[in-house]
Amino acid sequence: MRRRNCVWAAGLLWLSTPACATDAAVALLADGANPATTDAMLRNLATLARTCDWARRYDVIVFHEGGAAGDALRPRLAALRRRTGLRLRARDVSDVFAAPAPAFVDRPRRRGQRTFGLGYRRMCRFWFSGVFELEDVRNLTYLLRLDTDSELRCRADSRDPFEVMARRRAIYGYVAVKMDHQRVARNLTAFGAAYARRVPQIQDAFFRFPPNAHKNCPAPMFYTNFEIMDVSWFVQPRAVALARAVDATGQIFASRWGDAPLRWIQLALFASRTDLVCFGGEYDYVHGGRQDRCDLSFNLTARGCPIRESLRAARLRGAAARVAIQREDQWCYPVCSQQPARH
Repeated sequence: MRRRNCVWAAGLLWLSTPACATDAAVALLADGANPATTDAMLRNLATLARTCDWARRYDVIVFHEGGAAGDALRPRLAALRRRTGLRLRARDVSDVFAAPAPAFVDRPRRRGQRTFGLGYRRMCRFWFSGVFELEDVRNLTYLLRLDTDSELRCRADSRDPFEVMARRRAIYGYVAVKMDHQRVARNLTAFGAAYARRVPQIQDAFFRFPPNAHKNCPAPMFYTNFEIMDVSWFVQPRAVALARAVDATGQIFASRWGDAPLRWIQLALFASRTDLVCFGGEYDYVHGGRQDRCDLSFNLTARGCPIRESLRAARLRGAAARVAIQREDQWCYPVCSQQPARH
C-alpha cells in the first residue's frame, strides 16, 4: 500500500495537495558488462547527491543483472551510499533479461543501419513496460528514470521534481521532446494511428495521429533518459493493454522500436497536455548535450521538408549541410500525414 507521509503546506494554494511525495524513487539500469558506463553512472550519482538536496530524501534504485558484474557493483554502491548519503539500493533483475533471444531480431549488416543489439532492445522493453511489472515498483507513487550517462545538476532554484508532480497532479514529467529516426520506427506511427482508431484517444489529447501514416514515418518521442512517471497511471488496465499490444507485434525486437516513441504513443492516446510537466530548464541536465525542449508541437501537415531540396539546389556540401539535414530529420515530419499507407 502506498503512503503519503507528507507535510501539508499551509498556503491557500496548496490546501488540497500534499507538499511532497513519499514512496517515490529514482531508478537507473546498470550495464554491468561495461565498466565505463558503470563509472559514469557512479560519477553522475555523486553529482546528483552533491547538487540536489531532494535526492537524499528518496530511494535510488539501481537495477542490474546478477553474476560477477552484479557482485562487483554492490560494494561500489554501498561505498557511494556511505560517501554521499544517497539511499542507494541494488535490485537484481536478471530474470527480466534472461529470456531467450527472439528468432526475428533483425541484424542489419550495413554499418549505418546498425540499430543496437538484443540487450538494448530488452532495455527498451524494460523501461517501456517491464519495470511496471516489478512488485516493488508498483508500490511506488512516482518513479524518476535516469540513464547511466544522464548528468543532472540542480541549481539554487531547482525544485524537488516529485513535489512538483504531486502539486500539479501530473502523470508524466519530461525534459525534452525529439524525433526518432525512421529506420528504427518502421510502422510505429502507423501502429499508433491504428490503435487510436480501435481504442479511441481521449478528447483533449495533446497529439493526433496522422490518419494515413506512412510506414517509414519518423516518430515523435519523449527523451526518456529523464522521465518521471505516476506509477498508478502506468499500471492501469488501458496502459497495460497497450503494452501487451506492443509485445504482440514483436517490433521492439524485430525493428528496435524504442521505449521513447512508445511512451509518446502511450501518453498521446490517454493523457492530456495538463497531465504533463516539462522539467526542461529546471535543472542543468545533460545527455548527449543539454536537453530542454518542451514544445509538444510537430509539423504534421507540411507537404515536404525544404532543406534537402534547397541544399541540392545550392550544391551545399560539408559540415553545414550535414547539420542542416540533421536538424530537418529531427524536427520535420515529411509527408507522413499526406501519403497513403503502403504495405
